[in-house]
Parts: sequence; structure tokens; C-alpha cells
Amino acid sequence: MMSDTVDYGEWCNGKRLTGISFAGTLFVLKLGLAFGGALIGWMLAYGGYDAAEKAQNSATISIIIALFTIVPAICYLLSAIIAKRYYSLTTHNLKTVMEQLAQGKRRCQQQFTSQEVQN
Repeated sequence: MMSDTVDYGEWCNGKRLTGISFAGTLFVLKLGLAFGGALIGWMLAYGGYDAAEKAQNSATISIIIALFTIVPAICYLLSAIIAKRYYSLTTHNLKTVMEQLAQGKRRCQQQFTSQEVQN
């Protein structure tokens, strides 16, 4: 998906911004990892986690189970819904973009029309 957006961006504005696109994606990924790590710490503190204890209380165990099963499942589901809803570069559209890039054609266009794709 990341490389598809780079190709689409080149087709739209005539500039290939691969480095900026991948750097931006990795920056957001690092922010998410940092927030996720902090969230785990905050939730463990809220649940009363004590590293010195050999056995944790039931609330802490429930939070640990939720943090490593339910929360990732919800996040994955949300990301899949967002990608399905807002990622409009279909295989057919990308094929058209790649063909036009190979021919040296670039143009800015927000939506594909049926006439454009058929030509």
C-alpha cells in the first residue's frame, strides 16, 4: 500500500517522493509504538501491577490479558475498517496509473471517472 501511494503521488504531482513518504510512515509508526508502550505502562499501574509480587491480583491479570488480546484485536479491526473505507486505489486504478507513468503521463486528479479508466 505504501508504494502504491508513492506511485499515485507521482502521477498526481509529477514528483516521486519515496523518501518522504516512507519516512513519514515510519515516523507515525514510531509514535504509535511509543504511545502503545506508554499505554501498557499506564494500564498496568492503574491495575495495581507490582513487579515485586510473585502473584498478581485478579484485576491486574484481567488487564494484562486485555492488553495483549482484546486491545490489539480492536486496534486491528479499526485499522482494517479505516483502510477499507478510505483507501480508494483499486487494482484497476493502479494499473491505469502505472501505465500512464510508464508513458510519461502525469496529471492531478482526485477521482477516477469511468471514462478516464476505459481510455
